[in-house]
Amino acid sequence: MFGLLLVEDEEAIREKLMNNVAWADYGFAPVLGAANGLEALALLEKHPVKIMVTDVQMPKMNGIELIKEVKRRGYQMKIIVISGFAEFEYAQESIKLNVSDYLLKPFASKRLLEVVLRFKEEFEKEEAERSEMNDLRDQLEKNKTALAEKLLLDLLNGNAVTNIGAQLDFLGISGINNRDFQVAVIEIPENQLPEMSEEEKYLLNLHLYQQVQRLANASAYRNFVVNHHRNQVVLIFIEPDHNLPLRLEEILSQAYLALKYSLACGLGRPYRDLADLAVSYREACSALQYRYLYGM
Repeated sequence: MFGLLLVEDEEAIREKLMNNVAWADYGFAPVLGAANGLEALALLEKHPVKIMVTDVQMPKMNGIELIKEVKRRGYQMKIIVISGFAEFEYAQESIKLNVSDYLLKPFASKRLLEVVLRFKEEFEKEEAERSEMNDLRDQLEKNKTALAEKLLLDLLNGNAVTNIGAQLDFLGISGINNRDFQVAVIEIPENQLPEMSEEEKYLLNLHLYQQVQRLANASAYRNFVVNHHRNQVVLIFIEPDHNLPLRLEEILSQAYLALKYSLACGLGRPYRDLADLAVSYREACSALQYRYLYGM
């Protein structure tokens, strides 16, 4: 429902404005009446109003003064000014105040209804657009984890990334910037997955990802885990130390107990520039090939 305020000092005209239209049938409630600007302001303090219709010549506080005070207080509403033909100077001043519309007396109630319904439709459209934008913001917030993983994938694959600092800040992973890092790759070799259905392979990948993420988060290092390939998980360790290989061995042994599949792990060299994230990843993948010489 939309609140409507009708401000007119002549009681007969005010009653006509309030009663000649079945406002509630058109979605307006409450419908309020005021005899001057002061009464109108008192009502606005208590009731939410989307549209205000006001005369200009009124005692105590005229329509122009009322409009100025409404804008000063920051009320968000459409304002329709009504006045007589001889009040042209008021019309000019109301135009300067960016009122929504101007009706010249006398006018039919049907004409006022048309104007008010047009503004109601505008409000409904604006509200729908705001709601849609809020839904998009909610979706964006919920998808930040996936977006962060996509950004890290781009960096791991050596893709060009613009405004990297701003993106990292927005996604809440700025801790990777200007820090030493090291990339590890944990993989289930394909030769361990014979005759598996595609569904089974994806389920195993999800299990691997969840187990590695849980175990990595239990370590002393800040890290990011990226589900890179169907049989491969990438770990990015921030500010690693010389104990990292030992921690990785612990992750491998515990993940093996959970998955019942042997895992191979390759570790790249430490770097600091994010442009070298792809280099450390390639080194980790190269290190994985040594399993053919030295075993898993």
